[in-house]
Amino acid sequence: MAPILSFETQAGESIHHGNVTLVPFARVWRILLPFQFPGFNSGFGLAWSKPVSVLAVMEDGQEQVIPVRDVTRQAQVGLLGACIGMMMFMLVIAGLRSKRTH
Repeated sequence: MAPILSFETQAGESIHHGNVTLVPFARVWRILLPFQFPGFNSGFGLAWSKPVSVLAVMEDGQEQVIPVRDVTRQAQVGLLGACIGMMMFMLVIAGLRSKRTH
């Protein structure tokens, strides 16, 4: 039986450009649910993939791994942190105000 949750890094199709071959790599996360729907032969699941790096191979055999930075994800995490910080600050201020009035 296949695992319910799996993580793996997969290589994509290589691309040749000039004297360089580029190979993209993506991290794939899969959730496979063990139940089946009537009329379907396989189970139900979800998959999410995200690019993580590109391997550049030169004609002379030199290799370089170029990481792919997810700037959007970094901004989202930063905004989430700022919102949580602001919420905690507002709760502290509200708590201090309620103590002052009693």
